[in-house]
This record gives sequence, structure tokens and C-alpha cells, in this order.
Amino acid sequence: MPKLNPYHPPKAEINHSQNDGPEGLGGWLILIGSTVALPPVLYVARWILILIGIYTGAFESILDSINWDTQPGRSVLMGVQILKDLIFLPLFIYLTILFFKKSAKFPKFFIGVRVVQFIFVGIDALVIYLITGKPKDGLVVSIILGLVINSLFIAYILKSVRVKNTFVN
Repeated sequence: MPKLNPYHPPKAEINHSQNDGPEGLGGWLILIGSTVALPPVLYVARWILILIGIYTGAFESILDSINWDTQPGRSVLMGVQILKDLIFLPLFIYLTILFFKKSAKFPKFFIGVRVVQFIFVGIDALVIYLITGKPKDGLVVSIILGLVINSLFIAYILKSVRVKNTFVN
């Protein structure tokens, strides 16, 4: 019988059954990663274009072309859009950091952001309907497409062995 060292306890047997399989940011996680890393870039690019438009006066001419008396809800729509950007830009930046750090928090946070983003599509459509009295163009297609894509992504995050093996930090 080997002599036991109190400073180095014997190593326990490791059950590798959960760790067998693919790991790392490859496979279908590349698609998930693009839906995580691309939105912050698009939000920032949109705001750069808006700021350029404000600076050059182009944005002001667009605002001047709106008849605020007959379309009073346009300012509400703009406010909702700005609110959306202020909410989702930091969420997606944080989500991107979690993704590339391979954080164990990523799967749950990803699912939460996808659900909140889908709910916001409904809120946005409701605001447009309340202001204009007409449903948003392509609303049914947006909702069905959102349900299908979110269902696939969430199912992949919940069931994938690669996800379980990758997001462990």
C-alpha cells in the first residue's frame, strides 16, 4: 500500500462521460457567435450614421419632412427605437464578452436575451399599431420567423454537448 501524503491527497477518478464530445467555438456555435458578436457592431454603426446625419444636417431635413401634426406618434416610435438600442447594445456587448470568455453564464444569458428581444418585437409592433392604427408590415412573418429561429437556437444551447463542454469557465 503506497504511503499517503497529507499535502497531496490521492486524485479522485474523473468521470469523463460528460466531457466526451466536441468542445470549443466551432461547429454550429459559429452561427450562434455571429448572432452574438454582430449586433453590437450594427448598433454602433447605426448610431455613427445617425450622428453623421445630425452633424451634416441630413437628419434634420428628414425630421423636417415629417408632418408632426398628422403623425404625432412618430416621436414615440423614435423614442422606442432609442430605448431599444440603449437596452440591447450593453446586453449584446456583455453577451459577446461571455461568449468569447466561454463563461458558464453564457447559455442562460443568451436564452434570456433572445426571449427579451423576441418580446420587444411584439412591443414594437403593438406601439406601431397603437400609433398608426395599422399592423406593422410583415408582422406575421417576423413573429413566425422569430419563433422558429429562437426555438432552434435555444434548443441547440440547451441540448448541445459542444455548448456544455465549451461554456465551463
